[in-house]
Amino acid sequence: MNFGLCCIFKEEQIKFKTFTLKRLDEVGSDLIDKTYRHNISELQKAIDYCEKNNINSYRVSSDLLPSFGLLFRNGKISNQQLNNYLELLQKIDSKNLRLSFHPSQFVNINSPHPEVVKNSELELRDHIILANALNIKEINFHIGGSYGNKQESLERFITNLKNIFSEDEIKLFTIENDELNYSVEDVLYVSKMTGLRVVYDIHHERCHRIGEKFDELDLFLKVRETWKNWNYQRIHISSPRDGYSTRAKSRPHSDFIDINHLPNWLIEFDNLHIDIEAKAKELAIAELQKIYKNLENI
Repeated sequence: MNFGLCCIFKEEQIKFKTFTLKRLDEVGSDLIDKTYRHNISELQKAIDYCEKNNINSYRVSSDLLPSFGLLFRNGKISNQQLNNYLELLQKIDSKNLRLSFHPSQFVNINSPHPEVVKNSELELRDHIILANALNIKEINFHIGGSYGNKQESLERFITNLKNIFSEDEIKLFTIENDELNYSVEDVLYVSKMTGLRVVYDIHHERCHRIGEKFDELDLFLKVRETWKNWNYQRIHISSPRDGYSTRAKSRPHSDFIDINHLPNWLIEFDNLHIDIEAKAKELAIAELQKIYKNLENI
């Protein structure tokens, strides 16, 4: 099983720094430089940790270089300074891990509000810059809100995506289903119209379909088709903190993964990378690795 660690650590002394932007003119160049260089160094430590502990994927934090796009566009970072940081990122040794990005929830290119769409575009373009430096081929995000008419919102997503981004840029993107608005089948429709790969979040789908019976393997196989031109596939798994009850109440993630929430059929598929979205981070993965090792010895 290829497990993936998401961004930060629970106990391991690998810590990323950030800063808040209350006012742009209050952000000093020293703070920016120290934060960026520290985080780039910590990224290598994170990758080294994963490689040493048989963790095959790592989700890079979207705050790796906090607000660098905004700071660059407002003249707080020069073109030369930005290039220097990108050159440092290019020197990162990925140890053959599958690296990915997952921008924040405010990325919402299907919004009916132009300013939200523009800000979402800028955020994704900033991620593309970092992805190219790190040779990352996955920038994963959600479709967005439904705004009272889900089908219109789906079509707006498709139209905006094609109008804003080039085909090469779109190849870097993946989209996933969510708990409240868009099921796997909705996301598969978007994939059919755009060519986007689909990241199947099993926990999200279980929340979305509370009270329904559905075939998880069938959905997985349909999603797998969107990865047919790649030599691997990514999914997300987590356990609900307070069990499954309603869509909203079931959303929060537990510290660890309940082994019963991992479908047995997952072990049948090669080159499957499973992002473990658990609050205990590396501890949750270590526990899963121990469980699966014991099962192999039975």
